[in-house]
Amino acid sequence: MNRNFAFLLIIVITIVSLTESEQNIDLGVEFATVWAWEFSDQEPSNAFIIQRLRPKLIADLGYNFSFKLTVELENGFAQLKDAKLQWKYNKQLKIGIGRRRNPFGLENIYSFWSIPGVDWSLIHNLFEESSHHDRRIGIWVQGKLFQEPFKIKYDFGLYNRFDIYAGEQETSDKHFSSQIVYSPQKFLNVVLSLSSGIDMLDLDRRVAYGIGADIKIIGIEIAGEYASGEDLISETTSEADIEGYQFWARYDIGRFQPYVQHEFSDNGKEKKHTSLGCRFKLTKNTRIKLQTTYIDKESDNPYNEFCIKAHAKF
Repeated sequence: MNRNFAFLLIIVITIVSLTESEQNIDLGVEFATVWAWEFSDQEPSNAFIIQRLRPKLIADLGYNFSFKLTVELENGFAQLKDAKLQWKYNKQLKIGIGRRRNPFGLENIYSFWSIPGVDWSLIHNLFEESSHHDRRIGIWVQGKLFQEPFKIKYDFGLYNRFDIYAGEQETSDKHFSSQIVYSPQKFLNVVLSLSSGIDMLDLDRRVAYGIGADIKIIGIEIAGEYASGEDLISETTSEADIEGYQFWARYDIGRFQPYVQHEFSDNGKEKKHTSLGCRFKLTKNTRIKLQTTYIDKESDNPYNEFCIKAHAKF
């Protein structure tokens, strides 16, 4: 059976079975599209891009069990994103199993809806491509400890090193991923991340770590992050070391939110992005973003990019 058809069939069966029960069900969809102009001397272009078309199903199954299913629709095909079952003992302890994104990096505490730019940052993409922040199948524990002003959120998980849904062969290798968010004050979050790929046969460990923080005071939000590590899927020493950082600030002015962001990533080839943008809250469920970015890549002439993004979720 075609894998994409199987995904859709599972979704339909799940929706029908849950609908016929007395469980609480939340059906939704997220849509994002971008019109981007690249003013490059070598390859100038402008194109419409559908960044995201993602239906989701969240169900309360009773007895503190919940289920989440999301898929990505692209070019007539469906790709499984999240499929997870979670049990909540209390706010201090939740246990989950299934497929989800590994917790790593500052942006892990934000959704795609709430990040400052028109897309995930360079550092986010770099550690996703190196498999430290990718979606995997596994088991995890998470929860919230203590009360303000010393609140701590933790998220520890053990995942398959390779994911069959991504077209890769599964092995006995495992991937440990963890994150702690410490909030010593209401306006401050400190984010610590640790990721380790473990080769069960050769005991070859490739580790990555990250530290970040965000501060929110009187409508102003400032955030920064640094991460460094080794590429889990690289087989050459010259490309094994990866690192990156980012800083951004934004300010709420009614329905408008101007922001500035600077990013850097290095996986053997350095990239730098400096962006100025503004997000406009059109309605409760829709956002418009305008952004201009100065792009500087190693072995390439710098150029500018301008983007208009429409984002909606229901």
